[in-house]
Amino acid sequence: MLSDEIIEFANRNPACWIATCEGEQPHVRGLLLWYADAGGFHFHTGSTKSLPGQLRRNPRVELAFFEPSPQGGRMMRVTGRARFLNAADHRERLLAARPWVADIERALPDGELVVFVVDEGEVHHWSMAVNGREAAQPRVRF
Repeated sequence: MLSDEIIEFANRNPACWIATCEGEQPHVRGLLLWYADAGGFHFHTGSTKSLPGQLRRNPRVELAFFEPSPQGGRMMRVTGRARFLNAADHRERLLAARPWVADIERALPDGELVVFVVDEGEVHHWSMAVNGREAAQPRVRF
């Protein structure tokens, strides 16, 4: 279960990066967090993108959230596993929060909504204050 501090940091900084790996080739892309709660980090994408296939073949991911500041900012890194959710169960809530998703669905009629959660893994924080000592930073399992 995620702590309130982790949930708040992710929801306050929803533009993040997600790294996947296909064979020996890593792939990283920006992704907009839908929301974080005690159950994990929730995302949505479309079936026409390469991300869902990569996650099916290898559900291991790393997420990076960054909060800028004059002191160099703070990063939260998440290493974990993605799990697909039934998109139909989440569609109404998603469209209420992000009505623009319906425009994407209309523009890509052959695509399907894909919803997934990273609900198992480890979180740690990094900042310039601990630069060079990342390995010593505490990890939080969820």
